[in-house]
This record gives sequence, structure tokens and C-alpha cells, in this order.
Amino acid sequence: PRRGQALIEFVLTMPILLLIAFGTLSASQLLERYLTVLQLVRNAGNMYSRSVDFSLIQNRQLLLTSSNGLSMTLNGGDGVVYLSRVEVADTGSNSGFPVVTNRISIGDISLLSSRIAAPATVLANGDVDDYQNDPLARASIASSLILVGNDIAYVVEAYHTPMDIPIVDTFFGQQRLTATAYY
Repeated sequence: PRRGQALIEFVLTMPILLLIAFGTLSASQLLERYLTVLQLVRNAGNMYSRSVDFSLIQNRQLLLTSSNGLSMTLNGGDGVVYLSRVEVADTGSNSGFPVVTNRISIGDISLLSSRIAAPATVLANGDVDDYQNDPLARASIASSLILVGNDIAYVVEAYHTPMDIPIVDTFFGQQRLTATAYY
């Protein structure tokens, strides 16, 4: 009888133990991805603020090497990185406002648009056309960041939507990992 009782207890507790084990594995995968997103933002911000030209494909490709495991490509994949140079416009209808003067996008821009700004026209080299008058180039930056005169802020936003963590998706829905850094 004891042997049968132990087997029944084992069978009853096994689904709960498996759920806890798979949940722990899934949570660790999600944490690993988030840490990778954070490192990607740090790397991008460091490079961008040091004048690395991300309009060049080889520099974008170099940045993607630090997105290991995020399934990102230059124009697609499961994530997107927005690199924005923000300055104060000195002329035009945006005079005195922080505006995005340069915008580089890497990855799938259809996943999520930038929270900083969405300039109407971005040239091939990343420069924003007519940022002095484009109302969509006005930047929504952290209120604690005050730009004056010739100050420049480099803002990096990264978004990743992991598609291959089934336990997390099943119980919590599709997750979006985000990180933003100012330089």
C-alpha cells in the first residue's frame, strides 16, 4: 500500500513540479534576453556618442553582433534599435525645442515606433530633413534632461519581442523588452 500511495503522490505533484521547472527556465531565458537588450543599448550609445557612423552598413552589422540571441537583422527580426541625436533647434518653428537631428533605425521598425520622436523625412545618412520646422522631429526626452545652447544628447532605444519562450507567452502573453539610454 505504501508503494502505491507514493506513486499516486508522485503522479499528482509531477505536473506542478514540471510547471515550476519550465517556468524557472522560461523566466531565466527572458532575463537573459533583457540583459542582452540592456547591453545592446549600452554598446550602441557608447559607439554613437563617440561619432561612429551608423549610416554605414558595416557599423550597423558590428552593433548587431552584440545583439546575440535577439534574432535581429539590419531590417527585420524580433527587435529594433533607434539611435537619435537630439539638439535644440535654433531657427524655424521648432526654435528653442529639442529636436531629433539624426535618426538611425536598425531592425524591424514595424514592431514599435520610437517614443522619442518620429521625424517625417530621414535622409540616407540618418540626418533628419528640415528638423527646424518638422513638428514630428520634436523630441520627447526625459524631463530631467535639459538641453541648452549647443548641447547634444544621444538617445538609444531598443525593443525586442522574444518569440520563442512558450511558457511566458502562454501565461503572460507576448512580452516586449525595452531599454532606453541617454548619452
